[in-house]
Amino acid sequence: GAVHYAASSRVGRGGVLNLSPAIGTKLATGAPVIILVSAGGECVVPAIRSGATVGHVKHLLAAADCGAVVVHAHSRHVRRGRVVALGSHAHSHLFPLSKVRIVVSTGR
Repeated sequence: GAVHYAASSRVGRGGVLNLSPAIGTKLATGAPVIILVSAGGECVVPAIRSGATVGHVKHLLAAADCGAVVVHAHSRHVRRGRVVALGSHAHSHLFPLSKVRIVVSTGR
């Protein structure tokens, strides 16, 4: 058998969405069963302002069912330690807990 994951806003993370073959089907010993498990609601990338704090952006991403990974880049317009941009466009729909890059300024 196998376990597959799919986004679902109706069934919480870890809940069973579907079984194949269906419940009640008689199977031979060792017959494969496929389980479709909810990975939670999809990650919808929030809109952020350049210059926001890293903590605030991580909070917004967590609330949107997104993961985060911080990378650094030089910026002439955003002061050191503040967010320059995200690696994904605002309002993009991604798989639950997808990691979104947070680009943080190394300074002017």
